[in-house]
Amino acid sequence: MSNPHRYTYQLTPRAAPPPLPPSPIALISSNIYSPTVPAFLGSGLIHPFIRDQKNDFANDNGLNVIKSCVSEILGTFAADDSGVMQGELAWRPSFGSRIYLLKHKKGPLLIEASRHYATDALARWEPRVTNLRVTSAFFPSQLALYIDLIYDVISKNVPGNQVIFQGVAQRVGVPMQAAA
Repeated sequence: MSNPHRYTYQLTPRAAPPPLPPSPIALISSNIYSPTVPAFLGSGLIHPFIRDQKNDFANDNGLNVIKSCVSEILGTFAADDSGVMQGELAWRPSFGSRIYLLKHKKGPLLIEASRHYATDALARWEPRVTNLRVTSAFFPSQLALYIDLIYDVISKNVPGNQVIFQGVAQRVGVPMQAAA
């Protein structure tokens, strides 16, 4: 016969500790963005670098920063695969594009190679740009290559991301002559 006065005790798991309060840095950085501009898009200097009357150099946030980053990537000389060209930035020689290698090319080779180099550079260095469509045209009278881009801007760099800006059009001009 069993004892009616026998009790069973069951241990309950410990309650999770309360979450830590946000750091002061997170509070400050989240307040600088307007409600319409996601924090992922960032803020910073605008290319080409120009001085303004408010700050030392002009800066902005959101889509203007992404457009500035795109033109900066395409305008920076990256190191080539052979190691002959070292790259424009000593601390990151592979940053940028190889469009400058097309300086003495012409015809269909120039157009196709410039599309390839632009697509490759932006896929590598700008994670916020997706669905990139590139066309390019060379204007001999101006000695310039114009690269027309149409792309979408995503909110996060994760699978299943959300498109913030769709069909952003941008033209980047690349001089095709040696600097004097």
